Amino acid sequence: MAQMMDKESLPDFEGMISYFPKTGRLQHILKVPKAFYDPELEHIWRKQRIQEIWQYARPLCLMTVTMIGIALVAEARGLVSAASHSRGVVFYGATLLSAFLIFLLLAICAVSSLHRRLRNPDVVEWAIIALYQILLMLALTSNYCRSAFIMGESAAEFFPDLDITAITSDSHPLSASLAVIAAFHMLPLPCMHMFRCVVLPPLNYLAFTLPLPAGQFEGDWSRRTSLAFRVMSVCLICFAGRCVMDKAERHVFLSKLHYAKLLVAERVRRASVEHELEGRPLSTRPGTCAICRTDDAGLAAPSITTSFTEPSDMTSVIFAVNGAPRDGKRSQKNS
Repeated sequence: MAQMMDKESLPDFEGMISYFPKTGRLQHILKVPKAFYDPELEHIWRKQRIQEIWQYARPLCLMTVTMIGIALVAEARGLVSAASHSRGVVFYGATLLSAFLIFLLLAICAVSSLHRRLRNPDVVEWAIIALYQILLMLALTSNYCRSAFIMGESAAEFFPDLDITAITSDSHPLSASLAVIAAFHMLPLPCMHMFRCVVLPPLNYLAFTLPLPAGQFEGDWSRRTSLAFRVMSVCLICFAGRCVMDKAERHVFLSKLHYAKLLVAERVRRASVEHELEGRPLSTRPGTCAICRTDDAGLAAPSITTSFTEPSDMTSVIFAVNGAPRDGKRSQKNS
């Protein structure tokens, strides 16, 4: 019963959030939170999101640096031996090293206090989208066949010990791309920015795969297009989950603000009632102040029972200026 009363006393949080699409049956399929209708509230919300982004990024960057470092160590011997006579191998090794350095710098920024200087939400959000695009490109180029084709070479000539399916398979770039997609959808970014994360992966995959010779790498153009649509379906699933999480986080944010206002109002009310009961100065009945009372003999002997140096008493005096309620008088009459 108490929970039902609390729900009824809460304001309409849904009416404070703007959604896309605004009306129609499409909202039953996907309801994307755009922003708060109050611009000031949206700005406060986005600034809090920036602080949480680094909290999410810290463990992700550390784990990614460890995984890429292990991959570099495992393939270092083969890359060094083939790098002297193959530009494709050099390009492949450069992609792994670039990804390692990027995540290492991000891990350093997340662990240290450098990220505190980035306080502008627009700059941070667009920087994250740009980083998302760079990592997708690095993930797709971390393939022997694709790297060799970009440099105008054949990967089978320089990796004779590897099976042809290991050279022409796209499993490693796709798994790396899906890991990037899942990691970035965990970040508490606004959903309108995350919508770009749905479109970029399939477009990047088509741009880096369709120019390759047909029959030598992941079949013909129809199979490659089918893989691009599957990648996009994964992005849509992650985006739908991000929308649900964003909506819940916005409701929690609004409920915290609501209960914080109720708590402040309750403290003000209690301070005002206490002030009225004690008859302090600036109250509606200052004549009953304990310091202004005299004893029965008519001597001006103030009763040192109240100290105005206490923080709570000073708060009572300050809050009484705004107009104290009459609850103190009513409670005194009842007593």
